[in-house]
Amino acid sequence: MPGAADGSGGNALPDARERAREPRDPEPRRRLRRALRLQRPKEGVALFAECAADGAVMRSIPATTFSEMLALLRPERQIEPYHGAYANLTTRAIQLADFPPPQALFQRYLGVLKQLVGMRKQAGCDLTPGDYTRLLSGARACGDGFAAFDFWVGLRAGRWSADANAFNHYMDATCWTTYRQTLSRRVMTRRSGRRRLEHMGAMRDRGPKMYESGARMKRVVLRIRQRMLRQAVAGDERTYALLITALARDGDLDAIKQLLKQVWNVDVDALQTKPEPELEPVRPLSLDSPLRPGRELLYALAHGFGIMSQTAMGLQLVDFVARQYRCRIPTEVWAELLDWVYCHSVSSWASRSTAHDATGYLPPQTPVQLWQTMTGPPYRVRPTAAMCDLYIRILHRLGPVHDLLDAIVLGQKTSQPCLRAQADRRRALVLAQRLARRGIGFGHPALAPETIHHHASVGEAWRLQCLRFRARWVRKALTIGHRHHDPEDWQRRLLPRFLRRWKTHRPFLTKYQIDGTAVELVSSDVSARWRQHGRPPRALPRSRKPSAPDFPS
Repeated sequence: MPGAADGSGGNALPDARERAREPRDPEPRRRLRRALRLQRPKEGVALFAECAADGAVMRSIPATTFSEMLALLRPERQIEPYHGAYANLTTRAIQLADFPPPQALFQRYLGVLKQLVGMRKQAGCDLTPGDYTRLLSGARACGDGFAAFDFWVGLRAGRWSADANAFNHYMDATCWTTYRQTLSRRVMTRRSGRRRLEHMGAMRDRGPKMYESGARMKRVVLRIRQRMLRQAVAGDERTYALLITALARDGDLDAIKQLLKQVWNVDVDALQTKPEPELEPVRPLSLDSPLRPGRELLYALAHGFGIMSQTAMGLQLVDFVARQYRCRIPTEVWAELLDWVYCHSVSSWASRSTAHDATGYLPPQTPVQLWQTMTGPPYRVRPTAAMCDLYIRILHRLGPVHDLLDAIVLGQKTSQPCLRAQADRRRALVLAQRLARRGIGFGHPALAPETIHHHASVGEAWRLQCLRFRARWVRKALTIGHRHHDPEDWQRRLLPRFLRRWKTHRPFLTKYQIDGTAVELVSSDVSARWRQHGRPPRALPRSRKPSAPDFPS
Protein backbone atom coordinates (compact mmCIF):
# COMPACT_ATOMS: atom_id res chain seq x y z
CA MET A 1 0.00 0.00 0.00
CA PRO A 2 1.46 3.38 -0.85
CA GLY A 3 2.63 5.22 2.18
CA ALA A 4 2.66 2.07 4.42
CA ALA A 5 6.44 2.07 4.63
CA ASP A 6 6.56 5.31 6.61
CA GLY A 7 3.61 4.34 8.75
CA SER A 8 1.37 7.10 7.53
CA GLY A 9 -1.07 4.78 5.83
CA GLY A 10 -1.72 7.45 3.18
CA ASN A 11 -3.36 9.79 5.69
CA ALA A 12 -2.22 13.42 5.21
CA LEU A 13 -3.71 14.61 8.52
CA PRO A 14 -1.46 14.54 11.63
CA ASP A 15 -2.28 11.98 14.27
CA ALA A 16 -3.28 12.71 17.83
CA ARG A 17 0.28 12.64 19.13
CA GLU A 18 1.43 15.22 16.58
CA ARG A 19 -1.53 17.45 17.40
CA ALA A 20 -0.68 17.17 21.09
CA ARG A 21 2.89 18.34 20.41
CA GLU A 22 1.64 21.47 18.60
CA PRO A 23 1.53 24.67 20.73
CA ARG A 24 -1.95 25.35 21.97
CA ASP A 25 -3.63 28.65 21.41
CA PRO A 26 -3.06 30.58 24.67
CA GLU A 27 -6.12 31.69 26.56
CA PRO A 28 -5.29 35.46 26.32
CA ARG A 29 -5.08 35.21 22.55
CA ARG A 30 -8.55 33.70 22.30
CA ARG A 31 -9.96 36.39 24.57
CA LEU A 32 -8.10 39.04 22.57
CA ARG A 33 -9.67 37.89 19.32
CA ARG A 34 -13.06 37.91 21.03
CA ALA A 35 -12.51 41.47 22.31
CA LEU A 36 -11.55 42.66 18.83
CA ARG A 37 -14.56 40.94 17.31
CA LEU A 38 -16.90 42.59 19.84
CA GLN A 39 -15.06 45.94 19.49
CA ARG A 40 -14.09 46.33 23.15
CA PRO A 41 -10.94 48.47 23.24
CA LYS A 42 -10.52 48.58 27.04
CA GLU A 43 -10.59 44.80 27.26
CA GLY A 44 -8.25 44.52 24.28
CA VAL A 45 -5.65 46.82 25.84
CA ALA A 46 -5.77 44.85 29.11
CA LEU A 47 -5.31 41.56 27.24
CA PHE A 48 -2.36 42.97 25.29
CA ALA A 49 -0.74 43.85 28.60
CA GLU A 50 -1.40 40.29 29.81
CA CYS A 51 0.18 38.85 26.68
CA ALA A 52 3.20 41.14 27.07
CA ALA A 53 4.14 39.29 30.26
CA ASP A 54 5.24 36.38 28.08
CA GLY A 55 7.41 37.41 25.14
CA ALA A 56 6.66 34.22 23.24
CA VAL A 57 2.91 34.85 23.45
CA MET A 58 3.35 38.45 22.29
CA ARG A 59 5.52 37.36 19.37
CA SER A 60 2.91 34.79 18.37
CA ILE A 61 0.29 37.52 17.89
CA PRO A 62 0.13 38.26 14.15
CA ALA A 63 0.89 41.73 12.84
CA THR A 64 -2.62 41.93 11.43
CA THR A 65 -4.08 41.48 14.94
CA PHE A 66 -2.00 44.37 16.25
CA SER A 67 -3.07 46.50 13.29
CA GLU A 68 -6.69 45.63 14.03
CA MET A 69 -6.17 46.74 17.63
CA LEU A 70 -4.83 50.12 16.48
CA ALA A 71 -7.76 50.43 14.08
CA LEU A 72 -10.13 49.83 16.99
CA LEU A 73 -8.41 52.70 18.83
CA ARG A 74 -8.73 55.07 15.89
CA PRO A 75 -9.14 58.73 16.92
CA GLU A 76 -12.30 59.15 14.85
CA ARG A 77 -14.02 57.00 17.46
CA GLN A 78 -12.07 57.72 20.64
CA ILE A 79 -10.94 61.37 20.54
CA GLU A 80 -12.54 63.43 17.79
CA PRO A 81 -16.09 63.25 19.26
CA TYR A 82 -14.77 65.35 22.15
CA HIS A 83 -13.56 68.13 19.83
CA GLY A 84 -16.94 69.66 19.17
CA ALA A 85 -18.34 68.78 22.61
CA TYR A 86 -15.61 70.70 24.46
CA ALA A 87 -15.12 73.49 21.91
CA ASN A 88 -17.26 76.14 23.66
CA LEU A 89 -16.80 75.10 27.30
CA THR A 90 -14.57 77.07 29.61
CA THR A 91 -12.10 75.38 31.92
CA ARG A 92 -14.21 76.41 34.89
CA ALA A 93 -17.36 74.91 33.41
CA ILE A 94 -15.57 71.62 32.70
CA GLN A 95 -14.26 71.53 36.27
CA LEU A 96 -17.63 72.26 37.88
CA ALA A 97 -19.37 69.66 35.73
CA ASP A 98 -16.91 66.95 36.86
CA PHE A 99 -15.78 66.35 33.30
CA PRO A 100 -12.19 65.33 32.56
CA PRO A 101 -10.19 68.14 30.91
CA PRO A 102 -9.25 67.60 27.26
CA GLN A 103 -5.54 67.51 28.11
CA ALA A 104 -6.12 64.54 30.42
CA LEU A 105 -8.10 62.71 27.73
CA PHE A 106 -5.40 63.27 25.15
CA GLN A 107 -2.55 62.26 27.44
CA ARG A 108 -4.41 59.11 28.47
CA TYR A 109 -5.11 58.19 24.85
CA LEU A 110 -1.53 58.78 23.68
CA GLY A 111 -0.26 56.92 26.74
CA VAL A 112 -2.23 53.84 25.71
CA LEU A 113 -0.85 54.04 22.17
CA LYS A 114 2.73 54.38 23.40
CA GLN A 115 2.17 51.49 25.83
CA LEU A 116 1.01 49.20 23.03
CA VAL A 117 3.95 50.18 20.83
CA GLY A 118 6.40 49.63 23.69
CA MET A 119 5.03 46.16 24.47
CA ARG A 120 5.19 45.21 20.80
CA LYS A 121 8.78 46.41 20.34
CA GLN A 122 9.92 44.88 23.61
CA ALA A 123 8.90 41.48 22.27
CA GLY A 124 11.05 42.08 19.18
CA CYS A 125 8.18 42.70 16.76
CA ASP A 126 8.30 45.39 14.09
CA LEU A 127 5.47 47.73 13.19
CA THR A 128 4.11 48.08 9.68
CA PRO A 129 3.80 51.39 7.79
CA GLY A 130 0.03 51.22 8.30
CA ASP A 131 0.58 51.02 12.07
CA TYR A 132 2.71 54.16 12.03
CA THR A 133 0.09 55.93 9.92
CA ARG A 134 -2.56 55.15 12.55
CA LEU A 135 -0.25 56.32 15.32
CA LEU A 136 0.39 59.60 13.50
CA SER A 137 -3.34 60.01 13.07
CA GLY A 138 -3.78 59.66 16.84
CA ALA A 139 -1.12 62.30 17.51
CA ARG A 140 -2.83 64.57 14.96
CA ALA A 141 -6.20 64.28 16.69
CA CYS A 142 -4.61 65.14 20.04
CA GLY A 143 -2.63 68.06 18.65
CA ASP A 144 0.62 66.68 20.05
CA GLY A 145 3.53 67.53 17.78
CA PHE A 146 6.08 65.88 20.07
CA ALA A 147 4.27 62.51 19.93
CA ALA A 148 3.95 62.84 16.16
CA PHE A 149 7.70 63.47 15.92
CA ASP A 150 8.43 60.34 17.98
CA PHE A 151 6.20 58.21 15.78
CA TRP A 152 7.77 59.74 12.68
CA VAL A 153 11.26 58.90 13.93
CA GLY A 154 10.13 55.31 14.48
CA LEU A 155 8.79 55.16 10.94
CA ARG A 156 12.08 56.37 9.48
CA ALA A 157 14.13 54.08 11.73
CA GLY A 158 12.25 51.09 10.35
CA ARG A 159 13.36 51.97 6.80
CA TRP A 160 9.72 52.26 5.76
CA SER A 161 8.48 54.60 3.05
CA ALA A 162 5.64 56.83 4.18
CA ASP A 163 2.55 57.41 2.05
CA ALA A 164 0.60 60.63 1.55
CA ASN A 165 -1.63 59.98 4.58
CA ALA A 166 1.36 59.62 6.92
CA PHE A 167 2.91 62.85 5.61
CA ASN A 168 -0.42 64.66 5.97
CA HIS A 169 -0.91 63.46 9.55
CA TYR A 170 2.58 64.62 10.47
CA MET A 171 2.04 68.02 8.84
CA ASP A 172 -1.36 68.36 10.49
CA ALA A 173 0.05 67.65 13.95
CA THR A 174 2.77 70.22 13.28
CA CYS A 175 0.34 72.94 12.18
CA TRP A 176 -2.20 72.42 14.97
CA THR A 177 -0.01 71.63 17.96
CA THR A 178 -1.47 73.21 21.17
CA TYR A 179 -4.53 74.36 19.24
CA ARG A 180 -6.45 71.09 19.53
CA GLN A 181 -5.23 70.60 23.09
CA THR A 182 -7.43 73.49 24.26
CA LEU A 183 -10.29 72.72 21.85
CA SER A 184 -11.32 76.38 22.13
CA ARG A 185 -12.85 78.53 19.41
CA ARG A 186 -13.95 81.32 21.72
CA VAL A 187 -13.13 84.90 20.70
CA MET A 188 -10.66 86.22 23.23
CA THR A 189 -9.19 89.66 23.77
CA ARG A 190 -5.82 88.52 22.49
CA ARG A 191 -7.44 87.21 19.36
CA SER A 192 -9.27 90.54 18.90
CA GLY A 193 -6.03 92.51 19.05
CA ARG A 194 -4.86 94.53 16.11
CA ARG A 195 -2.89 92.55 13.53
CA ARG A 196 -0.43 93.78 10.96
CA LEU A 197 1.35 91.55 8.48
CA GLU A 198 4.75 92.91 9.47
CA HIS A 199 4.11 92.00 13.12
CA MET A 200 2.61 88.55 12.68
CA GLY A 201 5.36 86.94 14.77
CA ALA A 202 4.10 88.64 17.94
CA MET A 203 0.44 87.60 17.61
CA ARG A 204 -1.34 84.69 19.22
CA ASP A 205 -1.78 82.84 15.95
CA ARG A 206 1.93 82.92 15.17
CA GLY A 207 2.26 79.17 15.66
CA PRO A 208 2.40 76.42 18.27
CA LYS A 209 4.31 76.90 21.50
CA MET A 210 6.81 74.24 20.52
CA TYR A 211 8.19 76.63 17.89
CA GLU A 212 9.85 79.96 18.42
CA SER A 213 7.82 81.70 15.73
CA GLY A 214 5.47 81.14 12.84
CA ALA A 215 8.46 81.34 10.50
CA ARG A 216 10.13 78.35 12.14
CA MET A 217 6.93 76.32 11.99
CA LYS A 218 6.64 77.21 8.30
CA ARG A 219 10.17 75.96 7.71
CA VAL A 220 9.34 72.65 9.40
CA VAL A 221 6.24 72.14 7.23
CA LEU A 222 8.10 73.10 4.06
CA ARG A 223 10.86 70.65 4.99
CA ILE A 224 8.26 67.89 5.25
CA ARG A 225 6.93 68.89 1.85
CA GLN A 226 10.43 68.72 0.36
CA ARG A 227 10.81 65.20 1.75
CA MET A 228 7.55 64.25 0.03
CA LEU A 229 8.91 65.52 -3.28
CA ARG A 230 12.19 63.63 -2.86
CA GLN A 231 10.30 60.39 -2.21
CA ALA A 232 7.98 61.07 -5.19
CA VAL A 233 4.86 61.15 -2.99
CA ALA A 234 2.12 63.15 -4.69
CA GLY A 235 0.27 65.62 -2.51
CA ASP A 236 -3.49 65.97 -2.38
CA GLU A 237 -5.93 68.69 -1.37
CA ARG A 238 -5.18 68.21 2.31
CA THR A 239 -1.44 68.60 1.73
CA TYR A 240 -1.80 72.00 0.11
CA ALA A 241 -4.43 73.09 2.65
CA LEU A 242 -1.92 72.43 5.42
CA LEU A 243 0.72 74.36 3.49
CA ILE A 244 -1.67 77.33 3.32
CA THR A 245 -2.23 77.09 7.08
CA ALA A 246 1.53 77.03 7.77
CA LEU A 247 2.16 79.99 5.46
CA ALA A 248 -0.67 81.92 7.10
CA ARG A 249 0.87 81.37 10.54
CA ASP A 250 3.85 83.40 9.31
CA GLY A 251 1.73 85.94 7.42
CA ASP A 252 3.25 85.02 4.06
CA LEU A 253 0.37 86.24 1.88
CA ASP A 254 2.40 86.32 -1.34
CA ALA A 255 3.37 82.65 -0.99
CA ILE A 256 -0.29 81.68 -0.51
CA LYS A 257 -1.28 83.60 -3.63
CA GLN A 258 1.48 81.88 -5.58
CA LEU A 259 0.41 78.46 -4.32
CA LEU A 260 -3.23 79.02 -5.31
CA LYS A 261 -2.12 80.19 -8.75
CA GLN A 262 0.22 77.24 -9.26
CA VAL A 263 -2.10 74.44 -8.13
CA TRP A 264 -5.61 75.63 -9.05
CA ASN A 265 -4.90 78.64 -11.32
CA VAL A 266 -6.75 80.99 -8.95
CA ASP A 267 -5.41 84.54 -9.36
CA VAL A 268 -6.16 86.29 -6.07
CA ASP A 269 -5.00 89.74 -7.19
CA ALA A 270 -7.06 89.60 -10.39
CA LEU A 271 -10.07 88.45 -8.38
CA GLN A 272 -9.82 91.64 -6.33
CA THR A 273 -9.55 94.02 -9.30
CA LYS A 274 -11.30 92.44 -12.29
CA PRO A 275 -14.87 91.28 -12.83
CA GLU A 276 -15.34 87.53 -12.74
CA PRO A 277 -16.04 87.07 -16.51
CA GLU A 278 -12.61 88.51 -17.33
CA LEU A 279 -10.70 86.09 -15.09
CA GLU A 280 -8.77 83.10 -16.38
CA PRO A 281 -10.62 79.78 -15.95
CA VAL A 282 -9.57 77.67 -13.01
CA ARG A 283 -7.73 74.40 -13.51
CA PRO A 284 -10.20 71.72 -14.61
CA LEU A 285 -10.25 68.73 -12.25
CA SER A 286 -12.34 65.58 -12.32
CA LEU A 287 -14.61 64.62 -9.46
CA ASP A 288 -12.22 61.87 -8.31
CA SER A 289 -9.09 64.03 -8.51
CA PRO A 290 -7.16 64.23 -5.20
CA LEU A 291 -6.60 67.94 -5.85
CA ARG A 292 -10.27 68.83 -6.30
CA PRO A 293 -11.18 71.49 -3.68
CA GLY A 294 -13.46 70.51 -0.85
CA ARG A 295 -13.79 70.94 2.87
CA GLU A 296 -10.02 70.97 3.59
CA LEU A 297 -9.15 73.80 1.20
CA LEU A 298 -12.19 75.94 2.02
CA TYR A 299 -11.52 75.73 5.76
CA ALA A 300 -7.82 76.51 5.24
CA LEU A 301 -8.74 79.63 3.24
CA ALA A 302 -11.23 80.82 5.87
CA HIS A 303 -8.84 80.17 8.75
CA GLY A 304 -5.63 81.35 7.06
CA PHE A 305 -6.95 84.63 5.71
CA GLY A 306 -8.64 85.28 9.06
CA ILE A 307 -5.28 84.93 10.79
CA MET A 308 -3.76 87.47 8.41
CA SER A 309 -6.60 89.97 9.00
CA GLN A 310 -7.81 89.49 5.43
CA THR A 311 -11.25 88.12 6.24
CA ALA A 312 -12.99 89.90 3.36
CA MET A 313 -10.51 88.42 0.88
CA GLY A 314 -10.91 84.98 2.44
CA LEU A 315 -14.70 85.17 2.19
CA GLN A 316 -14.47 86.13 -1.47
CA LEU A 317 -12.02 83.30 -2.18
CA VAL A 318 -14.16 80.69 -0.43
CA ASP A 319 -17.22 81.73 -2.42
CA PHE A 320 -15.29 81.84 -5.72
CA VAL A 321 -13.65 78.41 -5.30
CA ALA A 322 -16.91 76.80 -4.19
CA ARG A 323 -18.81 78.15 -7.20
CA GLN A 324 -16.10 77.31 -9.72
CA TYR A 325 -15.78 73.70 -8.57
CA ARG A 326 -19.45 73.32 -7.63
CA CYS A 327 -18.82 72.16 -4.10
CA ARG A 328 -20.94 72.91 -1.06
CA ILE A 329 -19.50 75.15 1.64
CA PRO A 330 -19.57 73.11 4.89
CA THR A 331 -21.15 74.54 8.02
CA GLU A 332 -17.84 74.57 9.88
CA VAL A 333 -16.36 76.83 7.19
CA TRP A 334 -19.24 79.27 7.64
CA ALA A 335 -18.68 79.11 11.41
CA GLU A 336 -14.99 79.96 10.98
CA LEU A 337 -15.83 82.87 8.69
CA LEU A 338 -18.45 84.19 11.10
CA ASP A 339 -16.00 83.89 14.00
CA TRP A 340 -13.28 85.88 12.25
CA VAL A 341 -15.70 88.47 10.87
CA TYR A 342 -16.98 89.08 14.38
CA CYS A 343 -13.41 89.15 15.70
CA HIS A 344 -12.41 91.89 13.23
CA SER A 345 -15.49 94.01 13.78
CA VAL A 346 -15.77 94.24 17.56
CA SER A 347 -15.23 97.62 19.16
CA SER A 348 -12.34 96.43 21.32
CA TRP A 349 -10.38 95.72 18.15
CA ALA A 350 -11.28 99.01 16.49
CA SER A 351 -10.50 101.08 19.59
CA ARG A 352 -6.84 100.08 19.33
CA SER A 353 -6.62 101.39 15.78
CA THR A 354 -5.89 105.00 15.02
CA ALA A 355 -8.31 104.92 12.10
CA HIS A 356 -11.08 102.69 10.84
CA ASP A 357 -9.11 101.92 7.69
CA ALA A 358 -6.62 99.82 9.68
CA THR A 359 -5.51 96.47 8.37
CA GLY A 360 -8.37 93.98 8.57
CA TYR A 361 -10.96 96.25 10.16
CA LEU A 362 -14.57 95.45 9.21
CA PRO A 363 -17.68 97.57 9.83
CA PRO A 364 -19.84 96.52 12.80
CA GLN A 365 -22.72 95.43 10.54
CA THR A 366 -20.58 92.96 8.57
CA PRO A 367 -21.36 89.92 10.79
CA VAL A 368 -25.10 90.55 10.43
CA GLN A 369 -24.75 90.80 6.65
CA LEU A 370 -22.75 87.55 6.57
CA TRP A 371 -25.43 85.82 8.66
CA GLN A 372 -28.17 86.97 6.30
CA THR A 373 -26.11 85.82 3.31
CA MET A 374 -25.41 82.30 4.55
CA THR A 375 -28.92 81.65 5.90
CA GLY A 376 -30.64 83.00 2.80
CA PRO A 377 -30.70 81.70 -0.78
CA PRO A 378 -28.78 80.12 -2.40
CA TYR A 379 -26.79 78.77 0.59
CA ARG A 380 -29.58 78.22 3.16
CA VAL A 381 -27.17 77.09 5.86
CA ARG A 382 -28.62 75.48 8.98
CA PRO A 383 -26.69 77.17 11.80
CA THR A 384 -25.48 75.25 14.81
CA ALA A 385 -26.11 76.23 18.42
CA ALA A 386 -22.61 77.72 18.65
CA MET A 387 -23.23 79.85 15.56
CA CYS A 388 -26.55 81.04 17.03
CA ASP A 389 -24.76 81.92 20.25
CA LEU A 390 -22.25 84.07 18.37
CA TYR A 391 -25.03 85.72 16.35
CA ILE A 392 -26.95 86.54 19.55
CA ARG A 393 -23.85 88.18 20.97
CA ILE A 394 -23.57 90.21 17.78
CA LEU A 395 -27.20 91.35 17.99
CA HIS A 396 -26.80 92.14 21.67
CA ARG A 397 -24.20 94.73 20.72
CA LEU A 398 -26.01 96.52 17.93
CA GLY A 399 -29.22 94.74 16.88
CA PRO A 400 -32.86 95.59 17.64
CA VAL A 401 -34.72 93.80 20.41
CA HIS A 402 -37.09 91.85 18.17
CA ASP A 403 -34.23 90.48 16.08
CA LEU A 404 -32.48 89.33 19.25
CA LEU A 405 -35.61 87.55 20.53
CA ASP A 406 -36.10 85.87 17.14
CA ALA A 407 -32.47 84.70 17.21
CA ILE A 408 -33.00 83.26 20.70
CA VAL A 409 -36.02 81.31 19.44
CA LEU A 410 -33.90 80.02 16.55
CA GLY A 411 -31.17 79.00 18.97
CA GLN A 412 -33.72 77.13 21.07
CA LYS A 413 -34.89 75.16 18.04
CA THR A 414 -31.30 74.42 17.05
CA SER A 415 -30.22 73.15 20.47
CA GLN A 416 -33.37 71.12 21.21
CA PRO A 417 -32.36 68.03 19.13
CA CYS A 418 -29.09 67.81 21.08
CA LEU A 419 -30.91 67.78 24.42
CA ARG A 420 -33.41 65.19 23.22
CA ALA A 421 -30.68 62.94 21.88
CA GLN A 422 -28.82 63.07 25.18
CA ALA A 423 -32.00 62.16 27.07
CA ASP A 424 -32.34 59.11 24.83
CA ARG A 425 -28.70 58.17 25.48
CA ARG A 426 -29.24 58.39 29.21
CA ARG A 427 -32.24 56.08 29.07
CA ALA A 428 -30.33 53.67 26.83
CA LEU A 429 -27.39 53.67 29.26
CA VAL A 430 -29.60 52.88 32.26
CA LEU A 431 -31.30 50.08 30.31
CA ALA A 432 -27.98 48.62 29.12
CA GLN A 433 -26.52 48.61 32.62
CA ARG A 434 -29.66 46.98 34.01
CA LEU A 435 -29.53 44.21 31.40
CA ALA A 436 -25.81 43.71 31.95
CA ARG A 437 -26.37 43.16 35.67
CA ARG A 438 -28.90 40.46 34.79
CA GLY A 439 -26.33 38.73 32.58
CA ILE A 440 -28.14 39.41 29.30
CA GLY A 441 -25.69 39.57 26.40
CA PHE A 442 -25.68 41.88 23.41
CA GLY A 443 -25.48 40.64 19.87
CA HIS A 444 -24.06 43.84 18.36
CA PRO A 445 -21.06 45.86 19.63
CA ALA A 446 -23.02 49.11 19.30
CA LEU A 447 -25.45 47.88 21.98
CA ALA A 448 -22.76 47.09 24.56
CA PRO A 449 -22.80 49.19 27.77
CA GLU A 450 -19.22 50.29 27.11
CA THR A 451 -20.12 51.82 23.75
CA ILE A 452 -23.32 53.43 25.04
CA HIS A 453 -21.37 54.85 28.00
CA HIS A 454 -18.88 56.49 25.63
CA HIS A 455 -21.62 58.12 23.55
CA ALA A 456 -23.46 59.26 26.69
CA SER A 457 -20.27 60.82 28.07
CA VAL A 458 -19.72 62.84 24.90
CA GLY A 459 -23.40 63.74 24.77
CA GLU A 460 -23.27 65.01 28.36
CA ALA A 461 -20.68 67.60 27.30
CA TRP A 462 -22.90 68.62 24.36
CA ARG A 463 -25.82 68.95 26.78
CA LEU A 464 -23.84 71.18 29.11
CA GLN A 465 -22.81 73.32 26.16
CA CYS A 466 -26.42 73.84 25.06
CA LEU A 467 -27.59 74.63 28.61
CA ARG A 468 -24.88 77.24 29.03
CA PHE A 469 -25.86 78.78 25.70
CA ARG A 470 -29.48 79.09 26.81
CA ALA A 471 -28.59 80.59 30.17
CA ARG A 472 -26.39 83.15 28.42
CA TRP A 473 -29.16 84.06 25.99
CA VAL A 474 -31.53 84.76 28.87
CA ARG A 475 -28.97 87.03 30.54
CA LYS A 476 -28.45 88.89 27.26
CA ALA A 477 -32.18 89.41 26.79
CA LEU A 478 -32.59 90.86 30.29
CA THR A 479 -30.18 93.73 29.54
CA ILE A 480 -31.62 95.13 26.30
CA GLY A 481 -34.99 96.46 27.47
CA HIS A 482 -33.80 100.07 27.29
CA ARG A 483 -33.36 99.68 23.50
CA HIS A 484 -36.98 98.70 22.90
CA HIS A 485 -39.04 101.27 20.99
CA ASP A 486 -41.91 100.84 23.49
CA PRO A 487 -40.41 100.44 26.98
CA GLU A 488 -43.80 100.08 28.63
CA ASP A 489 -44.79 97.20 26.32
CA TRP A 490 -41.46 95.54 27.01
CA GLN A 491 -41.79 95.83 30.80
CA ARG A 492 -45.45 94.82 31.11
CA ARG A 493 -45.96 92.28 28.34
CA LEU A 494 -42.85 91.05 26.50
CA LEU A 495 -40.47 90.64 29.45
CA PRO A 496 -42.89 88.67 31.71
CA ARG A 497 -43.82 86.44 28.79
CA PHE A 498 -40.13 85.87 28.02
CA LEU A 499 -39.32 85.00 31.65
CA ARG A 500 -42.25 82.61 31.87
CA ARG A 501 -41.15 80.81 28.71
CA TRP A 502 -37.50 80.58 29.80
CA LYS A 503 -38.06 80.01 33.52
CA THR A 504 -35.94 76.85 33.51
CA HIS A 505 -32.93 78.74 32.16
CA ARG A 506 -33.08 82.08 33.93
CA PRO A 507 -30.58 82.96 36.67
CA PHE A 508 -31.17 82.08 40.29
CA LEU A 509 -31.82 85.79 41.03
CA THR A 510 -33.40 87.87 38.25
CA LYS A 511 -33.54 91.65 38.63
CA TYR A 512 -35.27 94.20 36.39
CA GLN A 513 -37.27 97.40 36.73
CA ILE A 514 -40.88 98.37 35.96
CA ASP A 515 -41.67 102.08 36.01
CA GLY A 516 -38.65 102.74 38.20
CA THR A 517 -39.54 99.98 40.66
CA ALA A 518 -37.01 97.19 41.14
CA VAL A 519 -38.34 93.65 40.74
CA GLU A 520 -36.44 90.60 41.99
CA LEU A 521 -37.40 87.04 41.09
CA VAL A 522 -35.84 84.12 42.97
CA SER A 523 -36.01 80.82 41.11
CA SER A 524 -37.57 77.90 42.96
CA ASP A 525 -35.44 75.46 40.98
CA VAL A 526 -32.49 74.36 43.12
CA SER A 527 -30.42 73.58 40.03
CA ALA A 528 -30.62 77.24 38.97
CA ARG A 529 -28.07 78.10 41.65
CA TRP A 530 -25.67 75.57 40.18
CA ARG A 531 -26.50 76.67 36.65
CA GLN A 532 -25.52 80.22 37.56
CA HIS A 533 -22.00 78.92 38.28
CA GLY A 534 -21.79 76.63 35.26
CA ARG A 535 -22.93 73.27 36.66
CA PRO A 536 -25.74 71.60 34.68
CA PRO A 537 -28.89 70.32 36.43
CA ARG A 538 -28.79 66.59 36.97
CA ALA A 539 -31.66 64.61 35.51
CA LEU A 540 -30.19 61.37 36.90
CA PRO A 541 -28.72 60.49 40.28
CA ARG A 542 -25.00 61.14 40.57
CA SER A 543 -24.19 57.43 40.47
CA ARG A 544 -25.99 57.03 37.16
CA LYS A 545 -24.80 60.21 35.50
CA PRO A 546 -22.43 59.37 32.62
CA SER A 547 -18.88 60.49 33.14
CA ALA A 548 -15.79 60.03 31.02
CA PRO A 549 -14.27 56.59 31.60
CA ASP A 550 -10.68 55.95 32.64
CA PHE A 551 -9.92 55.48 28.97
CA PRO A 552 -12.12 56.75 26.08
CA SER A 553 -13.81 53.68 24.67
